[in-house]
Amino acid sequence: MYGADLVGIAPYDERWIYSSQVCVPTTMSGEVIKEKANLHQEIDFGFEPKSVIVFAVEMDYETIKTAGSTIEGGATNTGYSFMAEVAMRLAMFIRKLGYHTYHCGNNVSLSVPEAIRAGLGEAGRLGLLITEEYGPRVRLAKVYTDLEFEYDKPKSFGVVEFCEVCQVCSDTCPTQALTHLSINDPENKAVSYNNQAGVKKYYFDAQKCLLSWYNMGFGSKTNTAYSDCGICVNVCPYNKPQEWHHDLIKVVTRVPGLNSVARYFDEFFGYGGIADAQTLTDFWRKEI
Repeated sequence: MYGADLVGIAPYDERWIYSSQVCVPTTMSGEVIKEKANLHQEIDFGFEPKSVIVFAVEMDYETIKTAGSTIEGGATNTGYSFMAEVAMRLAMFIRKLGYHTYHCGNNVSLSVPEAIRAGLGEAGRLGLLITEEYGPRVRLAKVYTDLEFEYDKPKSFGVVEFCEVCQVCSDTCPTQALTHLSINDPENKAVSYNNQAGVKKYYFDAQKCLLSWYNMGFGSKTNTAYSDCGICVNVCPYNKPQEWHHDLIKVVTRVPGLNSVARYFDEFFGYGGIADAQTLTDFWRKEI
C-alpha cells in the first residue's frame, strides 16, 4: 500500500547488524556538521528487535540502461527517495499499533542477507540481490520492530547455477572488481576489508568498485560532481522488464546446461551492453 514492490519478513538475527555505523549529519544545504560527525556510532535500536521487514523498490529499467552515464543516477536517487518514504510510513504505521520500530536503508545492517532471509531473492555474482521479478534492479530498505510475525523463508530459483556460467557482469565491470571464480573455488574468499568473511557467496573487491564510481564522477574529464556506475545491474540477464519472451529466458536459466544459451541470446538481441551515445539519445527522445 505504501509503494514497495516486494516485501518479506524474517526473524531478527544479530549476525547481520553492523558493529558500528558512520554518522555524518548535514545541514539543509548539504554542508557537513563536523562537530556532530561520528565515524563509529554505536547502533542502538532502543528496544529489543524481534523481526525485520525487508522491502525492495524497483528502479526504472529505461534509466538503468544508461548505466555508465550520469543519467543512471536518476534511477538510483529516485530509488533512495522511495526507500526513505516507504520505510518511514511503515514504521509509523507499526508504531500506531503500539510497537517499536527502527527504519533504515543501507545503514545498520547488511541488506542483501536480510533480503535473502526474507525470501526476496538470491545473492548473485555481482554482490547484489537478484530477484525473480526485477533481477538486481532494486533498492533495499528495512524496518526493525518488536512486533512478531509469521516469517517468510529463503528461496532458490537457480541464480547461483546461472551465475556460475554466465559471468557477464565480471566480464563487463570497468575495474574488474567482480570475480570470475566459482563460488566453490577455495580462492573465492575475502579480498577487501569491506568483505564479511566466512559466508558462502561471490566475493568482490568493493574498493575497486568504488574506484569506477570515482572515475565516472570526481576523477573524470567531464568534471561531474557525482555519478553511480550500475553497469553490472544493466548487463545482468535477470534485469529485464516483465514481457513474455523475457520470462521465457528466465525459465531457461533454471535448466541445467542451458545457462550459457541464455547469456548468448541476451547478447544476440542487444541486451547487456554498456550505454553508448545512441542509448543516451534514445533515452532523451523516449515517450513519457
